[in-house]
Amino acid sequence: MALRVAELEEKINKLTNLLSADQLHHEEPNQPDATRNDQSLPTPPLSIGLDPRPLPPAGNVDQRCKPGIDEAAALQADIKSIFRTELPPVVEERLFSDFRTTFNQYFPYVVIPPQATTAAIRKEKPFLFRTCVSAACHTDPVIQKQVAEELLRYIGERMLIRSEKSLDILQGLLVFISW
Repeated sequence: MALRVAELEEKINKLTNLLSADQLHHEEPNQPDATRNDQSLPTPPLSIGLDPRPLPPAGNVDQRCKPGIDEAAALQADIKSIFRTELPPVVEERLFSDFRTTFNQYFPYVVIPPQATTAAIRKEKPFLFRTCVSAACHTDPVIQKQVAEELLRYIGERMLIRSEKSLDILQGLLVFISW
């Protein structure tokens, strides 16, 4: 037991000496590069990238994230202005069903609840819905190309111009990139 304690103390002393030597190394900026120890890299300060402002209380987050009635209507109007390729609802339903049954195995990162309806997904996650329909529309390359161009326009508008971040956009991008 005493031998084990002595070994541990020796290791602690070695580590302490290494840390002291490393601190001296960082305090000597004029030292030539050839004599520096390449194994010890400087570590960035912990505060880089951290926002010093406090986070809002948890109760306010839900209220801010839920769009109001006017915002939801504006979102739907905006989506209709970008997605101009109109597919009949029956065709959209069939393509989305095909995506769920056939293609979903290739996109395991997109979980669509079995009880979710096509209308609900179209309303709640419009970008994901359009990418799923587009991926399943492989039999009609003309329509698929038109929808792909609209999806790119949507990405440019939402992500690049408005800096929006959402699970809908993330999952839709994953499907879009993968197909």
